[in-house]
Amino acid sequence: MRLAYPSFLAGKEDAEVAATKRLWLSHLKDYREDAITECADIMVGEFPARAPTVGQFRRLLDDIKGRKPTDRTPNDSWCNVCHSYTFTQHHKDVCVLGVKFLANVTPEEVEKVKKLYGKLR
Repeated sequence: MRLAYPSFLAGKEDAEVAATKRLWLSHLKDYREDAITECADIMVGEFPARAPTVGQFRRLLDDIKGRKPTDRTPNDSWCNVCHSYTFTQHHKDVCVLGVKFLANVTPEEVEKVKKLYGKLR
């Protein structure tokens, strides 16, 4: 959104940017990544002057190919490797770019921790 609309969230505090991201994620999490990407490409032509609201974006997303909310497939956008949605920055950092790494814990380390904390019960 910031690339297509430079004024989108410009000058906003980090907390407000984070809240906006959570709002958009909550409304788009059930859509497939390829549908969101296609909608983002079309969005600039449909909204040339200002960024769309999340509601306008969803309407455009549903209209692209006559999709209805019941046609959504939430499991298509879930990554079983990093356990996050495939359109999130976390997925991109871990699975696409390899910038962040998932913890690699051996079975021996798991047993060691179980023994250490098992006596606390």
